[in-house]
Amino acid sequence: MFSGQFRYTLDPKGRLTIPSRYREHLTNGSQEVLVVTAKLSQDAYLVAYPLGEWEQFLQRLRGFPSNNKSLEDWKRFFVSRAQECPLDRSGRILVPPSLREFAYLSRDVTLLGMTEKFEIWDSDRYKEKEEEIRKLADPINADVSRLGL
Repeated sequence: MFSGQFRYTLDPKGRLTIPSRYREHLTNGSQEVLVVTAKLSQDAYLVAYPLGEWEQFLQRLRGFPSNNKSLEDWKRFFVSRAQECPLDRSGRILVPPSLREFAYLSRDVTLLGMTEKFEIWDSDRYKEKEEEIRKLADPINADVSRLGL
């Protein structure tokens, strides 16, 4: 569904243009909405889901036991920060200030397609992450090969 890498600039109000390739996958009825949240990771970035995908994700999450402390802590972080971000007529979303702050988004951002969702990174931080991934290419490729890909 979502693939590719796109670089954009946040405007001074924190609005982010969503690539037209991505907008095609956002229609939920007549409304185009993304659910954006902070990813629990050592890296500071955001994850954006189409509203329908987010609702399916929450449905799956309801099936897990609520007595698992790690899962409850994860939900406390990931789900509680989620915010619906409707697209405006220009194909932009307003990234909430709390999420911009979490991911250190100021101006240049990179969007990364990740199949059913996409990630939103500060471009400089993503360059660092990409270098880290390149340095670990052999072990990463070995893990992926074990999955049969």
